[in-house]
Amino acid sequence: NLCLCVDFTCSSSHFDIVESFIVMFDKYLEGCPCLSTLIAGFVIFAVIVYHLFSTTAVAKRQKRQKVVARKAIKYVHENAEAGNPDHVLATIDQFCDDDTNFMMNVGPEKGRIVDKAFAEAKPKIALELGAYCGYSAVRLGRLLKPGQGRFISLEIDPEYAEFARGIVKLAGVDDRVEVVLGSSHEIIPQLKDRFGIDHLDFVFIDHWKDLYIRDLKLIESNNLLRPGSVVVADNILHPGAPEFKARMLESLYYKSVIHPTHLEYSKKKDEVLVAEFLGY
Repeated sequence: NLCLCVDFTCSSSHFDIVESFIVMFDKYLEGCPCLSTLIAGFVIFAVIVYHLFSTTAVAKRQKRQKVVARKAIKYVHENAEAGNPDHVLATIDQFCDDDTNFMMNVGPEKGRIVDKAFAEAKPKIALELGAYCGYSAVRLGRLLKPGQGRFISLEIDPEYAEFARGIVKLAGVDDRVEVVLGSSHEIIPQLKDRFGIDHLDFVFIDHWKDLYIRDLKLIESNNLLRPGSVVVADNILHPGAPEFKARMLESLYYKSVIHPTHLEYSKKKDEVLVAEFLGY
């Protein structure tokens, strides 16, 4: 019954850790079944407590991020010059200069790396995974000439999607940027039929880090990349996407470059990955 409880309470990775501990204790404490059971029970309990505290911490952090995002949207609409995307971006950056107003935007330092990759790719069709409040959609959308490019930004959170649409409209790039509400897992397979997209010239990945590999595989399996397509991923070092980084650097189908930089509005080290798809 205890093991069944853990299976439903813990994430799969936590349950794998518990399993490995039990196997280890069974091996080395073969002659002491009571001690082995006691230690295994303690490990299970510790993992459950860790999982519960982690889940609570994440929920609190997400709640704080929403509060800051609401303040930011109000501040930007009150202070930014409508129709001027550079001023909108500068106003957001100004809001984030206050240490208490941390936001998950790509920010100006990493933004310049992404800008360069975007400009060099000269995309007609671009996809962003994770609109958040619309900062990167405005940043990259402003580089597209009206009527000559299309930028689709996916966002799973309804409130963030609404924030992003408002910022995109305020910046005056809503004629080329579309914020789409929904799960990347559901929308990526619909890009061809629902949105009439044959391929993607540029993909900016900046949503949940544990979904980087899953969603890139989904893009690949739906044949949305062509030779020359560019994939850019943020936060490779912090909070980190080590498995994605390893996959991209080891792949024969991508030419990947890691750009050392800093976390948005911070001195913490971070990395941006820029990769060119070479084809199969």
